[in-house]
Amino acid sequence: MYEEHEDGSFTLHMCEWYEQGRRLVGEYETLADGSGFAVTDEWPAGLKVVVNHPLTRPDGTVMPGVSRLRRFDWKVGPDEGLHADDYEIWERELREQAERDRFDGDLFTAGLDPATGEVVIESTELYRSLVSADTSHEQAWRAYIQVKRAMVTDRQENRFTERYNGKTLESNVVWTKTPDMAPSLSIEKWDEASGWPKGDRDEPEGALQGAKDGDTIVFTITNTSKTDPDTGDGAWFRAKDLKLTDETIVGDGTVVDLVYPDDWDTLILKPGDKVDVKDTLKGFTTENHTDRAQVTGVPLVQCPVVDEDPFDGADDGDDPVVDEPDDDATGRVSIDGRTLCTDTVVESATDDWNATRAKPLASTGTSVAFAALAGLGLLLAGAVLAYTRRRSRRA
Repeated sequence: MYEEHEDGSFTLHMCEWYEQGRRLVGEYETLADGSGFAVTDEWPAGLKVVVNHPLTRPDGTVMPGVSRLRRFDWKVGPDEGLHADDYEIWERELREQAERDRFDGDLFTAGLDPATGEVVIESTELYRSLVSADTSHEQAWRAYIQVKRAMVTDRQENRFTERYNGKTLESNVVWTKTPDMAPSLSIEKWDEASGWPKGDRDEPEGALQGAKDGDTIVFTITNTSKTDPDTGDGAWFRAKDLKLTDETIVGDGTVVDLVYPDDWDTLILKPGDKVDVKDTLKGFTTENHTDRAQVTGVPLVQCPVVDEDPFDGADDGDDPVVDEPDDDATGRVSIDGRTLCTDTVVESATDDWNATRAKPLASTGTSVAFAALAGLGLLLAGAVLAYTRRRSRRA
């Protein structure tokens, strides 16, 4: 139910749920079989007190009659129990939430058809009877839904249909789009002496001939993220967040002594930007060498809009104002006047580079031919010498 910490503080594992139209709050306890229940014998939740109340089965499904179950943690300061002020604030929040939810499910119902994406919101008979009973005032209500972008699309149309008193009214069509802005990185490895792209030796057939220790190898890392075609916006990468790996998969030899640009710690790679990192080949003693490089990075993207109460009207028409300090731990970073957030780590495709210590084939062929001709000359000389000796003896 709670977790103690070294600094003397502790965390209460809480839960809230709805049952028979009432909002309940308590401490959450998980049994050995995975089932969960609420313990509220010491918690006057302001609405109802229950003791050891079953909430979930071992498979995680909720018990009959339980809905909208939510688990959350509440950390309490060290060396003390609950602050009176904290508890009063918490109780007030509970009462406010209860007031907002007082008619939830009684006056309106909502449903979603996953196959079509259609949302249906309908007033209940209770609401209609309340409206009908009050003939001296005008009545109106609004319905809001909050959605999350789920896939890339060039045009997503939305409309609503209003039906009341036998009338059907169609709204205008509004549309939005979700461009493909997937973050990505690429890496290319090449030898400096040959230059780019000649030094990009992906296949053994194009291996660098006569490679040796001390050869300088270059990694070119590029931000290949897709961008919004209208704004050009796309994911950024901080160079200091990039992690470069290189593995020898054929033969021996490794790349060592990585040399980064002087501005590596402050460098930002925007879509299309690239940076070179150099290293040195050492320990190459076998005939052939192949190594495989890869880079991973943390993309910085536009921070998602998070509004715990999206329907309070406070931010209508305006983007939420973010008033939080930059903190790598929370993934929020300010760069060039923009506040960005870290996204899921991405990794590039691998890139191979090949080398061989053997001499070029043309040079080897010439040496073999020369040796063959020299051998033939010696044989001819021996034959002439033997013939001359035979004639001398006969004479």
